[in-house]
Amino acid sequence: MRQVSHLLMLFLLVCTTGCEQQNTLILAGGPAGGTFYLYAQGLSGLLNKHLTDHTLKVERSGGSLANLRRMEKNRVDMALVFAGDAYVSQDPQVQGIPRIERSLAVARLYDSVAQLIVRQSSPITMAQQLVNTRVAVGSPGSGSALSARRFFEKIGIWDRIVPVYISLAEGMNELNRGRVEAVWAMVGFPDQTILQSSRDVPIRLIALFDEAVTSGVFTTYPFYGATQLLAGTYRGMDQDIMTFADGALWLAQPEVPADYVYRALKLLYSRPGQRYLSTMVPVGMELDPVKGRMGVRMPLHPGAARFWEEFRQKRLGPT
Repeated sequence: MRQVSHLLMLFLLVCTTGCEQQNTLILAGGPAGGTFYLYAQGLSGLLNKHLTDHTLKVERSGGSLANLRRMEKNRVDMALVFAGDAYVSQDPQVQGIPRIERSLAVARLYDSVAQLIVRQSSPITMAQQLVNTRVAVGSPGSGSALSARRFFEKIGIWDRIVPVYISLAEGMNELNRGRVEAVWAMVGFPDQTILQSSRDVPIRLIALFDEAVTSGVFTTYPFYGATQLLAGTYRGMDQDIMTFADGALWLAQPEVPADYVYRALKLLYSRPGQRYLSTMVPVGMELDPVKGRMGVRMPLHPGAARFWEEFRQKRLGPT
């Protein structure tokens, strides 16, 4: 009898452990302290509180490009990526980016804004003046680093600057110490890391829109759109500037249960869900179902397709 009891306990332990593993979903965020990582933490906190049949765990990563690679290698269940990277990854002629074969779209969450930051005392007033300087462009494998290369190549100076591949937090530290001339970031606006850093050393943002237009950035990369950043958001930022933005997408593997994705979206776009995200990360205030499919040019996850079709029908009203 005792042997049977021990066998039963062992069976239950194995079953319980296996069930827990099966019900855990991994969400690839981004570098610690970055917008992707903070947003992913907010998502996991919200979903784990209300959708208890699965546990969503956040993993740090290099960022958008690294997340796409992990998704396509089936190493994570969900990920945050830039819409531009997802768009480009569907072009077989583009090198250096994994082809999308498994990743499915869930929703567009917020704008990731191109921000070129210098110290307020810097003489730099346009990106072209960064020739022969060190520029922090983001972590290796990040969407920020990839967008920096796109922009600086288009304006003709990528091979004439010294790109420094470090995280945004490290880049702002190096800027404050005078070890880089500028920091490039493709992140939500305002960004918490930049906000905190600007309290120590006042900064300026360089307007990028005009150089993007004249160099053909918007023609080559149609997923970028113009956006305005308001004066006073960061300490030292004393005027509005025009720049451009990408979108942050939430992706999921096809094996993620459709019902879970559907319920996750219903929760996310509920009033409590929107309030919760806005308290977790500044760009959470941008969450808007009307913009949830903007810039999404890839197949939807079945659970997302159900949610967005229901949302479309509600907007159209009775026929």
